[in-house]
Amino acid sequence: MAVKEIKDWTKDIEGIADMDTAALTNLYSEMLATAHDLGYKVPDNLLIETENPEELRPVLAPLHEGIKAHHAELAKQPTKPAREKKAAAKLAVVEKTPKKAAKKASQKGTKEKTMAKAAKTVAEPKAAKKVNAKKAAKKAAKKGSTANARTAVARFTGDEIITVKVKENPAREGSGKFDRMKNLMKFGGKKVGAFLKTELGRSSTLHNAVKAGYISIK
Repeated sequence: MAVKEIKDWTKDIEGIADMDTAALTNLYSEMLATAHDLGYKVPDNLLIETENPEELRPVLAPLHEGIKAHHAELAKQPTKPAREKKAAAKLAVVEKTPKKAAKKASQKGTKEKTMAKAAKTVAEPKAAKKVNAKKAAKKAAKKGSTANARTAVARFTGDEIITVKVKENPAREGSGKFDRMKNLMKFGGKKVGAFLKTELGRSSTLHNAVKAGYISIK
């Protein structure tokens, strides 16, 4: 299956200096969602829990480059039919042994050893590939669970219900995060769309709160 095309944020990145906080936050969430869809593990230094535009702007360009590079690598990988066709061609070369007249016993034994060695050469990469595929699947599953936690609310319809799991505000009183969490905690049992309509309602606040285990969204 061909790798799906992704959005090119080049023009957005060029204009981040003039973006307001809301636009920067939405762009960051959109890029995180695409990274998750591609199975790209975002470096820790590009994962931030703030809506400060001065901290958001520096991470958007490297995050964009990382996503593009990962997408390019995926596009280079051969599709499943192509891999199967290549493997079948190799096997056909091994099995296509010209028939000759009767050979001496010693020559026959040499031929059988040669064929056995060739068959082993083909089989060993397949076995190794199968083991590597299992390891890759486990690694991808682990990566996917981490990415899901990181981008659990990167995309939403607005009809999801917020469930608040903490009784007290976990943020430091007097900080901007404290005010955002205080606002968020008022929307327990209410829809995401209602929260986002408030002055402090941001998608990144939802994202960070889910990641920290303060709330859940369903």
